[in-house]
Amino acid sequence: MSHTNGQIHHPNVSGSPPKAGLELASLLSPNAHPFYARLAEHLSETGLPVTFRADLPWREALASLERGQIQAAFLCGLLLTQNADLLEPLVAPVPKPRRYLSTPVYFADLVVRSDSPYRSWNSLRGARLAYNEPNSFSGYLAVLAQLVKEDEDTWFFGSLSQTGSHLDSLEWVLENSADVAAIDSTVLEAELSSRPELENRIRTVRSLGPYPIPPLAVRRDLPVEVKHALRQALLELHRGERGRALLEDSPFLGFVPVADRDYDPIREAARQAQGLAQLERSVLTYV
Repeated sequence: MSHTNGQIHHPNVSGSPPKAGLELASLLSPNAHPFYARLAEHLSETGLPVTFRADLPWREALASLERGQIQAAFLCGLLLTQNADLLEPLVAPVPKPRRYLSTPVYFADLVVRSDSPYRSWNSLRGARLAYNEPNSFSGYLAVLAQLVKEDEDTWFFGSLSQTGSHLDSLEWVLENSADVAAIDSTVLEAELSSRPELENRIRTVRSLGPYPIPPLAVRRDLPVEVKHALRQALLELHRGERGRALLEDSPFLGFVPVADRDYDPIREAARQAQGLAQLERSVLTYV
């Protein structure tokens, strides 16, 4: 693929629509669900029957994906690498903001309150860290990997508290229950878009990354023609008037093809974090 002046140029792909419907879920932050629901509706209207399952918490969605009740999902790159035998990445979204340079990447933004004394990575020594959950890449493992790079361990922070989600971690910071949290940059941008008053209440002291952005992955046993049809529909979303309108009202420029090897940086960062993860005894061992 290539990128010119914010425009995405896709290779030609081919495929035919599936005969049966496709169940799609998101294992990402709920503030992204409205776009995925509209995307599924658009795909169905254009001849690719897709149902978005917004009713499932991410753990249940993952279990349904493993059982084959759901065939496709937007999910964290870490989950993809941990389930590489089951899942195959098809495409990934390209965020609009300039910081992403028209590429399918994202960051882990270390966020503090605007009145906080913390202004750099080094100043965070002794700070109270809120993280969403121990098997999150941007919310937790990216921070552990950075600690390894800095020749530090988790004692660098004064405390570590698990909150349950990126948005909960953000609230912990806002409510002064924590000093800092690592937030998926696209999740943070979506929240700032819906709650513009937050601009004056928080600031980012460090951005970790960029890392490959969460992709759309499908079960490897999904028929090839279904994979091709889904990939083609998303790569060509910008070609139709309704698809362009959908993208214009979204945080993304469009979708680009990705492969399993594109997520090797996440594998490497997870390996770097392995020792600290085992020390914490709360993260799945990464081999």
